[in-house]
Amino acid sequence: MSDVASAASTSWPGALALSAGVANDTATYEFSVSAAPAITIQSYGYGGSGGAPGGTNLTGVVIPAGGFDPSICVFVGAGPSATFLASNDDGARMPPSLNGSPCPDSALSLTLGRGTDALVVQAFDNLSLAENLGSGTLGDGFTGLGNYDLSRTNNFAIDIGGSFVDTLFANGLVE
Repeated sequence: MSDVASAASTSWPGALALSAGVANDTATYEFSVSAAPAITIQSYGYGGSGGAPGGTNLTGVVIPAGGFDPSICVFVGAGPSATFLASNDDGARMPPSLNGSPCPDSALSLTLGRGTDALVVQAFDNLSLAENLGSGTLGDGFTGLGNYDLSRTNNFAIDIGGSFVDTLFANGLVE
């Protein structure tokens, strides 16, 4: 475990290992909650945080645009046996770009039960096999079909906002 924090909201910056048109890396973050909170998850990177309220992420940091096209998925539990819950690519909550056009950042709003959950950030098309099948586990892996636009960076930021989020940590798991 690393990056341990106790907060109701947090943001993680990161970078995937993307190269030469291949985008099959993932970043996994686990977090635990003490109640059944409604949470929001928002990625920044492709369009940056300029279109978000205040122009920043949840921790007040300006996230520059220019990152890859992300997709996110949430699993209930921790480690390879965590079961698929939800996913999003190009979310409805995503902030528009500074010119007002939509951007492909991802977003989810959902209610979780008490316990530990896993959030995975991956490049578009490197989707979870559980997501593609509608059920399964984190250990089932990913499609390996990721596509990376070399004109973009490998950077991203992900916000988790909500109450009763007690412990947040990045495991650094790479699938």
